[in-house]
Amino acid sequence: MARLVDYFTSKYATTSCGELTKSFPISSFAMPNRIEHCMNIIAFVASATAQLLSDVDETFRDAEKEMYFAQRERQSWLA
Repeated sequence: MARLVDYFTSKYATTSCGELTKSFPISSFAMPNRIEHCMNIIAFVASATAQLLSDVDETFRDAEKEMYFAQRERQSWLA
């Protein structure tokens, strides 16, 4: 999670929604350009998360990775 936050702040300089959307007045909450702005941020986070989960990382030991993926697989079977 810390790596994702670091990666995010290196691109956007903040994690605050208010700061990320300060160029849009509150009255424009549902306007297409604000929605597109937020969707781009969400897409960045999804892509970064996938990349970070697939990266080899010495701090994310093999046993932890195996446990994570085993739990994830069990959850997908329950759904």
